[in-house]
Amino acid sequence: MPSLVAVRLPPGRTFLDAWDRIWSAGDAMLPLPPDATDTVVASMVEEQAPSALVVPSPGRPDDVRVVRLEGGRPVADGTALVVATSGSTGTPKGVVLSRRSVDAAVDASLARLDTPDGSAWLSCLPWHHTAGLLTVLRSRARGVEPIVHPAFDVDAVRRDLGGVAWVSLVPTQLRRLLDAGVALSSLDGILLGGAAASAGLLDLAASAGVRVITTYGMTETCGGCAYDGVPLDGVTIGLDANGTILVEGTVVCDGYRDGHTGRVEPLDPITTLDAAGNVAKLATPGGGWLDTEDLGRIEAGRLAVIGRRDDVIITGGENVSAEAIAERLREHPFVHDAAVIGIPDAEWGHRVAAAIVATTQLTVDELRTHVRETLGAAAAPREIVFVGEIPRTPLGKTDRAGLVEIL
Repeated sequence: MPSLVAVRLPPGRTFLDAWDRIWSAGDAMLPLPPDATDTVVASMVEEQAPSALVVPSPGRPDDVRVVRLEGGRPVADGTALVVATSGSTGTPKGVVLSRRSVDAAVDASLARLDTPDGSAWLSCLPWHHTAGLLTVLRSRARGVEPIVHPAFDVDAVRRDLGGVAWVSLVPTQLRRLLDAGVALSSLDGILLGGAAASAGLLDLAASAGVRVITTYGMTETCGGCAYDGVPLDGVTIGLDANGTILVEGTVVCDGYRDGHTGRVEPLDPITTLDAAGNVAKLATPGGGWLDTEDLGRIEAGRLAVIGRRDDVIITGGENVSAEAIAERLREHPFVHDAAVIGIPDAEWGHRVAAAIVATTQLTVDELRTHVRETLGAAAAPREIVFVGEIPRTPLGKTDRAGLVEIL
């Protein structure tokens, strides 16, 4: 059976060569964060059980050495990748992605974007996540190598824009590029994902003449599986009675390295949305649906994502959405960024707490009033901390563990 080979290298030519060798041999790749501590890497290796580890040769950064590992578990035929989830809401899980699913995701993305041959991508997202890996595969599918940045850097992006047509970014990166006056309008477009983008950020991009396509997806769907709220070809979105987002289609993973499938069989009818924007009621959904643990709604043939299912805060007997509160806070003209969580509270059950990045001095009462005006008193944060930056994962998701430490 094919082996799983871990790669602990920064994005670049050496990584690409190792990746090509692994896939040419029919094996699967487990990309590891190159800047993670040895302890973190050791834990990931123990959890995912690769048979070999590719690392830089000491003193020779352009060369590698292959370390054979004991206790490696094989992968099923056709497996392309095992990618660890972001871990923003708990312990990372190893997602098993087949070559069929990865190819389907690349093909569907390029078809929706209508990219011609020779369309190069700028790759500046981490390669231990699907978002970064797919920039490489999209570029190669159009017959050209991507321009690779080992890490995101505003000046490097500005320098290399002339040689690319597309780039994938997270909202924080797009904000930094716009604030720096980088001329992004020269691009055919930007895929924006990883975290919710505020309406203010999208308006700012539009006013700068930048074409932005927002994406919704996760590691389990080979990255973005819906663009601007519309599923890609081969993908169906479902909503159960509670508003939980379900996904079915060619891009969905084969399950997890620990053997769990991640699939559910809804017992009640669900509302579905397909790639043509058609909305229907499916009386007998059957099995095979991926439970995303996200909440959403369908509006005018498009999916609107509300937030994580576990982001609902019950405070004083009222249910409020942490993401809706954060979005409302970001709408304030002097709020640059915001994140919200529920903190256990003896009186309220949970109290709404917010971390705020402000561009000028604001008062707690001013921000509470701003939220209360549209979302009601229960949603108004009872605790607000002003910070220089919201803790986020490399893909722009709120680092909830880091946020808890702040709040």
